[in-house]
Amino acid sequence: MLRLSSVCIVKWSNPAAGAGSFALPSPVRRGFRSPAALEALEAHIGEEERGQKKPQLVLYNYPSFGGAFAALFAHLYHSALNLPCLVLPFSSVDPLRVADLRFGDIQTCYMLDFVGPKNFAIELAKIIPRVIAFDHRLCTLSRISNMGKCPSNLELRVDTRKSSARASLDYFSEKLTEEKSSKKVNVVDKQSKLNPPPSLCIALGDSRVMPASNRGSNS
Repeated sequence: MLRLSSVCIVKWSNPAAGAGSFALPSPVRRGFRSPAALEALEAHIGEEERGQKKPQLVLYNYPSFGGAFAALFAHLYHSALNLPCLVLPFSSVDPLRVADLRFGDIQTCYMLDFVGPKNFAIELAKIIPRVIAFDHRLCTLSRISNMGKCPSNLELRVDTRKSSARASLDYFSEKLTEEKSSKKVNVVDKQSKLNPPPSLCIALGDSRVMPASNRGSNS
C-alpha cells in the first residue's frame, strides 16, 4: 500500500506546516502499473517459451469486493486444472495499458467486474485471442452501446441481475465441470486421488466459505 515519507506525515498532521494543496512528492507516488507488476507480467508470459502451457491473464477491478472474489474464483479454477494464470489488480489510478500486453502470447484475458476505460476491451481483443469481461452495472450497458461493433473474440458478460462475483463463480464452476468431464483432464491417476485439486467455493449468507461440493448437504 501507499507509504508516506516522514516529511509528508508531518505536513498531513500539521496543516500549518503544509498550507495549500497537499500533494505527494513524485518518488512516493505509487500506482498499480508498477515495475513489479510489469516484471511479473513479463515473467508469466515467458513461461510458454519454457515449454509451459499458454498463459492466462486475470485482471480484476480494484478496489472492489466483487472483483476480489471473482479473482478468487478464477484462481481456484486455474489451480484445479493446473493452468498458468497471473492475477493482477486493475485500478483507475495509473492502470495497466494495452501496450503493456503486446509482448508474449497470452491466450485468454479475463476482466472481472469491469470492462475497462473507453475502448480498452476492444483494443485488448486485437492482440489477445480471447477476452472475456464480467460486469453488472447499468452504466456499463449504456457504454457498450457506444462502443460500436465488438470483435468476435470479445465476450462481454454484463448481467445486472447478479454481482460479478456470482457471475464469475457460475461461469468458472461450469467450465470446471466441463473440463473435468472431458478427456482433456486426467482425473484417474493415483496422484490426483491422493491430492485432489481445490474445488470452487461458494460464499454463504452467514459469511462462511465452503466447497461447492458441500452445497447440497447444507441446503
